[in-house]
Amino acid sequence: MAKKKSNNNNNNNNNNNNNNNKIIIEEEIIDSDEEGWEEVPTKEQRNKEMNEKREKRKLEKEKKRQQEIIEHNEKQKKIAELFSDSSKAFNVKNRPAGYNPWDILDEDEDDITHTQEHQKRNGTKQTSENPNNGFHYPGSDRLSNSNDKLKKKKKQTQQQQQQPQSPSDAKQSLLNAIQSFNFEKYYDLLKNIEKKFPKVVDVQIKCVAECLEEHFGSIPSDQSPFYQRIDYLSKFDDKFRKETTKFFSNRPMSNILPTVVFLANNIISILRKDKDAISSSGVGLEILLQLIFRYFPDSLLMNLQYFKSLSLQTLKPNVVSLYLWFFSQPIQNNLHSVTASIWLQIVFPILYKAKVSNHSNLELFEKFTIQLLELKRVQKNGIEIEDTVLANSLDEFLSALILQTVQPIGMKYSDILFDLKKLFSNNKIPSSYFYVLLNYSAMPDEALRERFLNKVIECLNIDNNCFDYLKSRYVEFIAQINNLLLYVLLQWKSSEKKDGNKQQQQQQHQQPTLTKQSVYELALFCREENNNLLLKRQLQIQQQLQQQQQQQQQGKQSKRPQKSIFEVDDVNLCNITCDSVIQTLKPSHLLRNLTYLVMVPLVLVGSYYSRQMFCDGNINLIQYLPKENVDLLQKYFCQ
Repeated sequence: MAKKKSNNNNNNNNNNNNNNNKIIIEEEIIDSDEEGWEEVPTKEQRNKEMNEKREKRKLEKEKKRQQEIIEHNEKQKKIAELFSDSSKAFNVKNRPAGYNPWDILDEDEDDITHTQEHQKRNGTKQTSENPNNGFHYPGSDRLSNSNDKLKKKKKQTQQQQQQPQSPSDAKQSLLNAIQSFNFEKYYDLLKNIEKKFPKVVDVQIKCVAECLEEHFGSIPSDQSPFYQRIDYLSKFDDKFRKETTKFFSNRPMSNILPTVVFLANNIISILRKDKDAISSSGVGLEILLQLIFRYFPDSLLMNLQYFKSLSLQTLKPNVVSLYLWFFSQPIQNNLHSVTASIWLQIVFPILYKAKVSNHSNLELFEKFTIQLLELKRVQKNGIEIEDTVLANSLDEFLSALILQTVQPIGMKYSDILFDLKKLFSNNKIPSSYFYVLLNYSAMPDEALRERFLNKVIECLNIDNNCFDYLKSRYVEFIAQINNLLLYVLLQWKSSEKKDGNKQQQQQQHQQPTLTKQSVYELALFCREENNNLLLKRQLQIQQQLQQQQQQQQQGKQSKRPQKSIFEVDDVNLCNITCDSVIQTLKPSHLLRNLTYLVMVPLVLVGSYYSRQMFCDGNINLIQYLPKENVDLLQKYFCQ
């Protein structure tokens, strides 16, 4: 019953609403009657209006299409002009004032935005089949074919540029560029650049680099390996080299270093074909850097951290070859020690530490190493490397050798680190190198320990100052010196055995040995030092005990005892070896008596014959002594 009542109420409400709507419509009709009737256009008028609108739209579309055709033709002309000669397309000298080759790209961006807006307004989608952004006009196929031809020409020119030129062609192009170079303008720039940019050395050097690159940047760069590259400086005259070196010699090295890194990075960006790279070939920059590295080799040594950070083994072969060519420049100026130092700090660690995956890079590193070590100057006079550099390189290599992380190629070229004749042609061994060898002579590996002990013995035989090195820092190397004495003692005991094989005897003859007198004196020194150290240690222990007792009586906390520099066990072991060495090498009493028995009669006979000759007047002592003393000697000996 409740549902029926609600339905009746709804029907009544709907009827009331309909009645109200009828009343409103009638009121509107009455109002329209009062205002008057509106005129309705006929069908003919409507058709005329539609036709006029259509004609206007056609005219607007035709105008737009004609404008697009004109703009497209103009763009094609500009593109054809740009790529007609790709080597001169971006030449600064041929550009007119206010020229911007990238205006075409800006216009293309406007066209793209315009077409996108047009598509949004029309609600149409651009298909991949229509290449003209939704518009088609006569001659579009012909224009697309011309675009394809231009693209093919561009690819051909790029492939021609990428192909390496023969050495003869590269040399000839370099000679032609040198002949056309304005040297007078260049020399004026070197003289007057400081006036334009005073106290700004970086800008001065960059201006010189730009001057060379603007002219020689049109020559293709030599992409051959470093050992076959063209020597640019040899093609220039002496005046060019002298004036340029004079310019750099007047500038501080601290300002030259960052510009060297800047120029090297620009060349690498050209070789990598980066987007931000300059459009020239970089030959002018290579000429300038070759001169700096050859005549100012400190610029290489002071930038070693930069070269290490590059991790050359990961770069492309053409970039690696360029850097190796830079590293070899000091050799041309008889400064092979600089190149050797660079090899020892950069190339050699790559060979024994890193696994070079690129086979061509590995060949370049090996070629550079062989070329350096087989130099005639190195074979005759050896290699002079700074002491700290040599010691640090040896320490790093030996630590890698202990960890067994050395690559086989690194072991192949590691002999140079132990060749004392080539490293120290003056027979003066630095203390830093000697201490590194001595430090690693206490290794657990027996083969390596014997190898390093033999090198320590060689150093002691070559330079007697090495004994002073041992004595000056004896406390730090007690265990190592103990191994040295024990190794020498075992050598002598094995050599004294009569039942030894011939091969063992030949090997022992090849191994270096020390004289018995030098080892005996060293053992005496070590035993005395050991006894002194043990006494000092006992006194320190007694003093520490007394201090602890005093602090306990006063109620204070006792301090921890200080650690000693040496180990007592090492000192005791060294004392045992010293005692055995002294007992075996100590001269016997019989030998002493024999020496006395032999020497005394010889002295007596010599003195008798010298007296007889002096008394006979065969010996004139007036030249060396006053006459009064000579007369006294004659009275004493002859009468």
